[in-house]
Amino acid sequence: MIDIHCHILPGIDDGPRNLEESSDLARMFVREGYRQVIATPHWAFGTSWMPSTKTISKTVDKLNRVLEDKGIELIVHAGMEIALDNKIPEFLKCHEVGGLANTSYVLVELPFFRLPLGWDEILFNIMSMGHRVIVCHPERCTHLFQDKGIIDELINGGLYLQVNWASFLGHNGPEADQMAKYLAVKGYIHCLATDSHDVRERHPGHVSTAGKLLENLIGTDNLRLVAKENPERLLAGDPLAAMSRSGTSGKTSKNRRWLFF
Repeated sequence: MIDIHCHILPGIDDGPRNLEESSDLARMFVREGYRQVIATPHWAFGTSWMPSTKTISKTVDKLNRVLEDKGIELIVHAGMEIALDNKIPEFLKCHEVGGLANTSYVLVELPFFRLPLGWDEILFNIMSMGHRVIVCHPERCTHLFQDKGIIDELINGGLYLQVNWASFLGHNGPEADQMAKYLAVKGYIHCLATDSHDVRERHPGHVSTAGKLLENLIGTDNLRLVAKENPERLLAGDPLAAMSRSGTSGKTSKNRRWLFF
């Protein structure tokens, strides 16, 4: 599998503090069936979390060398999780922020509470520049939970949605749990990601448990699409596919190793 959203880089944000902790997290990814991940450190304008694309690239290269030396079979790609801000189009133009794994995909984080005025204009301005926008963990945004019509606007506008595995287990609160399941049943999820930060709480070890729940909820084919096939499309720079609404009930596999196909 491929994880498109995780905080595996050392010493950049609230992820691992050093290369050893990054290596421990990488080992856990491999145990769960991942072979590639996109490192997406936080980037939020006006805060201490504004790593340059050059810094991220250098840190990714260093981590990949360490993982290879340790025999950990995980490839890390460069990316970032960009907090919603009206300056994002400007920052993209001057390459202060960048996309996922050298593709046109941009990972944007919405506020956890209320969306700012003009949020839609910001997102569609990014798309008008030729970028594809992936909204990460929309299930954690209270505003969307209270006004689900906004979700329809995002989908109809051509944006993609990435939901966290752990949200289906209630790890991000009851509202996020409800919202994640709502998005799944509606067929609105394009990718699942771990949003991993460490090996203690926010890690990829929840994937197997959440996967069993999701397989019963959306079916094997849809689960494989959002866990494996769409992340592969992303790395290839191809458009992501939508879930099949006909596959959202009961079509499960007796082989629980669906994650590794």
